[in-house]
Amino acid sequence: MGARERLNVGEIKFKGISTRVGANTYTVLARDGSGRIVLAVTTLADPTAETGAGFSKGALVIKSDAADGTKAIYENQGTVSTASINLMGVVSGADIATSAVVTAKLADTAVTAAKLGGNAVTSAKIITSAVLTTRIGDLAVTTGKINTGAVTSAKLGTSAVLTTRIADLAVTTGKINTSAATSAKIATSAILATRIGDLAVITGKINTSAVTSAKIGTSAVLTTRIGDTQVTAGKLGADAVTSAKIITSAVLTTRIGDLAVTAGKIGSSAVTNTKVGDAAVAKAKVKYIQATMAVASAATSLSVSSASFTDGVIVGVHPAFTVFTGTRVLQKVSLAASTAKVSLSGANSFTNGATYILTILRA
Repeated sequence: MGARERLNVGEIKFKGISTRVGANTYTVLARDGSGRIVLAVTTLADPTAETGAGFSKGALVIKSDAADGTKAIYENQGTVSTASINLMGVVSGADIATSAVVTAKLADTAVTAAKLGGNAVTSAKIITSAVLTTRIGDLAVTTGKINTGAVTSAKLGTSAVLTTRIADLAVTTGKINTSAATSAKIATSAILATRIGDLAVITGKINTSAVTSAKIGTSAVLTTRIGDTQVTAGKLGADAVTSAKIITSAVLTTRIGDLAVTAGKIGSSAVTNTKVGDAAVAKAKVKYIQATMAVASAATSLSVSSASFTDGVIVGVHPAFTVFTGTRVLQKVSLAASTAKVSLSGANSFTNGATYILTILRA
């Protein structure tokens, strides 16, 4: 038949010949003039894994056991020496021209994470507010990612600022809220004297028994701070009440102990006549000297000398004779140096001799 003649046939059936290509077996239905496979049938699970030689360029491989609704025709897009069997209707990267896949060709949600190259999502590719909390990895927001002044009070969680996050001396007065510095927040001995304002420690802030002796400065307890009648006997030290501390006439009779006023406590000439009770001075308490003077019945004077006499006051001259009648008057009594002199007048009669007892009160 010539080249222009037509062959009309009914149904053509291909039995095929089982042929091994590489490690796989195919049923070959047709070959080209060079003997290369142009049509074959296979039951391989994945025909795209074939890389053997023998397929013509554009050879078709039919996967006869493909599931319903699934593509089943594959094409050799490789060479005759190295096959590259790809599913028909699936566009490989080599089939797509540069920049040929435009937005309209991409199905919604078709660009998955695996389709994005490293560093492909730049800042310009992210719409405003698109990066949600769930998209940020834990600990991913480092210091360098936080803008200056971006961490406001509202951005800090409750108790989020730990001690280790606060720089030394960073908490200034203005950063402490009113009444924020409670007792539990102040370290032991942390409040120095320089930190307490003048007159800041009021009564309500001092604990019971907190003001010990060591806490009171010398001369700090002023008169106005001592309550009336608060300085009791037990609070006075030995010898603390000096003469200068006793006001005039303050020592009353009830405050002087019995027998407490000794001789050394009585001033010279302090015991006047009005201070001595009647018959109060016993003979044993009087410092005196007695001397005996012998006189004649007509004597007008008498004297006696004794080395024991000193200047003093003659307080009595008394007759000391057995029988005495008449009158004898003392005119003058004197004591000078060691001699006592007495002038007498008047008349007297006596028997058995006469003497006078001279009593001298020593100075």
